[in-house]
Amino acid sequence: MNKILFFALAIFAFSVHSNAQVIKTQIDGDFEGWEGETIFKMMNGQIWQQSSYAYMYHYAYSPEVIIYKTSSGYVMKVKDVEETINIVQINTSNSSNTNSQVIETQIDGDFEGWEGETIFKMMNGQIWQQSSYAYMYHHAYSPEVIIYETSRGYMMKVDGVEETINVIKLN
Repeated sequence: MNKILFFALAIFAFSVHSNAQVIKTQIDGDFEGWEGETIFKMMNGQIWQQSSYAYMYHYAYSPEVIIYKTSSGYVMKVKDVEETINIVQINTSNSSNTNSQVIETQIDGDFEGWEGETIFKMMNGQIWQQSSYAYMYHHAYSPEVIIYETSRGYMMKVDGVEETINVIKLN
């Protein structure tokens, strides 16, 4: 899909949804589709999360996206992907959780995944601990993380890992 056609879709989406807000941006880094509660960090600084279950795989590096509001919430359209996905913004006071907070930092040193009560020391000095049981192995050195508040407590998303994990702050 060429750029003109892609942005024509944004104008169409805007005209179909008369009180729609259209955001044109790019995903910051690798995009590999969506599954479950996928997090999308955008080049404009916004952070969005998949809000309904769907699976779709498509690899692209920093693809252009259009985000628009419908009567039932926000939808994201990724360039060269037929499907759209329902999303919610997680780093704004306009989200459904008005006390939401997003922390962007890195794990201090080696990351080996999680296995029950794993403790994570962050580059910003914070220490977080896994608070729900899950096992996942992934090795990385000082990966970037996003920690955000949900109605179920804090969740942590590690760069390069599809799954998220519940965490609690220890300090």
